[in-house]
Amino acid sequence: MPANQAVSSGRSGSTRTLTRGLAPVGILIGTFFFGLSLTPSMVPRSPEVQGALGGAVFGVGYLFWYLARSLLTGLGVPIRMSRSSGLALYAMAAVVGATALWQGAAWQNSIRTAWSLPPIDGIAPLRVIVVAVATFVVLVLLGRLLLLLSARWDRRTARFLPPRVSAAMGWLIAVVIFWTVIDGAAFRLAIRAIDNGSRVADRLISPDIAPPVDPLKSGSASSLIAWEDLGRLGRGFVTSAPMAEDISAFWGENAETPIRVYVGLTAAGDPRGPGPACLRGTSPPRRL
Repeated sequence: MPANQAVSSGRSGSTRTLTRGLAPVGILIGTFFFGLSLTPSMVPRSPEVQGALGGAVFGVGYLFWYLARSLLTGLGVPIRMSRSSGLALYAMAAVVGATALWQGAAWQNSIRTAWSLPPIDGIAPLRVIVVAVATFVVLVLLGRLLLLLSARWDRRTARFLPPRVSAAMGWLIAVVIFWTVIDGAAFRLAIRAIDNGSRVADRLISPDIAPPVDPLKSGSASSLIAWEDLGRLGRGFVTSAPMAEDISAFWGENAETPIRVYVGLTAAGDPRGPGPACLRGTSPPRRL
């Protein structure tokens, strides 16, 4: 085969691997797994968290079917399905998914009621399904990229290794490469995204929390650390300190009001800055 035809054939094969359809049985099993992820939990979940969890669990169910089908194929068991049977399984998956979403909304509202939280809005199930589908699609693409990478290294090692050994080597090399990428760039991107999200959350100030008036507390008018720079957790930490009267009543003796010092990451700009800023943010600093 000429070189240009070989390259064209390889590209078309890679495209077919990435864009081929999904197995109806795998979709049905994944939908059952998705429904299990919507069952009541100990704490309420946001639609985004629930969607990401549901998409990941859906992917696990689909992976179970893929492994079972690969095992049966390797044993020589034929797996054939008519078009009408596939459509019937897709319809069953749609019914199961819709029922699970409807029941999941009721379950989440019961949990939120127990936590004295308002019920979820009407579009929450739609947000759950959008995030779940996006998560599952990403997982499927990653899995198929892993297959392509494994097949590529299998072809390379097959020149000097037996077929089964070359296939195992292809999988091993592909897993090592994927793990390196995930442990490196992907992990750093995830940490950066979480950090940026935390910075945005730190800027949100609850209207029920007022700045302290005690000059010994961070965030007060006498403090060098602004109330906005304490962060969401810092504002709760500073304002939740017990008063001297509360401590005296507990111990039965005189006590002083504790000094609450806190500074958020946004006040310094980098992880090394909050320590010195925390020391500067107490008035008077000699009390430390």
